[in-house]
Amino acid sequence: MDWATKRKIIYGVAAILVVLSFVAYQTRTIFFPEPTCFDKKQNGYESGIDCGGTCLLRCNLDISLVSVDWARAIRISGNTYDFISMLSNKNINSAPVSLTYTFIALNKNGEIIKTVTGETIVLVSSSFPVIKQSVSLSEAPAKLLLKLKQEPYYATLENPKTQSIRVTNFSYEPGNISRIYVDIKNTTRNVYLKLPIRMVAYDEHNNAIAVGENILPSLDKEEQKQVVFVWHSPLSATPIKVRAYPIISPFSFSY
Repeated sequence: MDWATKRKIIYGVAAILVVLSFVAYQTRTIFFPEPTCFDKKQNGYESGIDCGGTCLLRCNLDISLVSVDWARAIRISGNTYDFISMLSNKNINSAPVSLTYTFIALNKNGEIIKTVTGETIVLVSSSFPVIKQSVSLSEAPAKLLLKLKQEPYYATLENPKTQSIRVTNFSYEPGNISRIYVDIKNTTRNVYLKLPIRMVAYDEHNNAIAVGENILPSLDKEEQKQVVFVWHSPLSATPIKVRAYPIISPFSFSY
C-alpha cells in the first residue's frame, strides 16, 4: 500500500470520527438528558425522581435515617429534670438541614407526663446529643422516649470540621452550685462565631449524670477556650468523663 492510499485512509477515518463526535454531541441529551432536579422526572444521572446524582436532594434509598441511640431524664432538683438523647447520623455526606424532635416522658403506667419539642442541626458521620434543660414534671418519669420528624436529606459539604474541635481538658467544681470547666481546642484554620457546644458528663459506670449547652461567641483558628457549665444543685456523682459536641452545620461549617 503506497503512501497516497494510506493518507486517504487516515483522512477518511478522521472524517468519520469527526462526524461521529458531532452526532454524539448533538444527541447527548437524548441518551443522557441533563438533570433539572425540578421536573418531577428521573433523568440525567439522578438515582430517583429529582434526587440523587448531581441533585442536592438525596433519595431515600441512598441514605440511612438518623437513629436514636438512647434517651435519659436526669434529675436536677425536686421535680426538675434535664432531658438528653444521643442521635447518630451514619451518612458521610448527607443530612437534613434541621431535624425536629420530641421528648416524651412516661410514668410507670406508661402514661405521658410531658412532651417537649425542639429542633437541631444534624452532624454527618457522627453521634451527637440533643438536650432540653430544666424541664418541670408533675411526677418522676419512668421512661423517656425521643420521636424524630424525618425531613428531606441533602448533599452536604465535604470534610466537615466537627471532629477537629475537641476537648483537651476538663475540671469539676462540686458544691451547691456545681460547675464543669471544659477546654475546647480548634485544630482547624476556620473561625467560628456563635458556636453551640453541648456537653455530656459521665460517671464511672458510663452513665450520663449531667448535660449542658452553651454558646461560644467566637473561636478563632487554632484557638483554645474554656466553656463553663453551671448547675444550681450538686451533681449526683463525680464526673469521670466529659464529652463536648460542637454543633456545626455541615452545610456551612466555617465563618
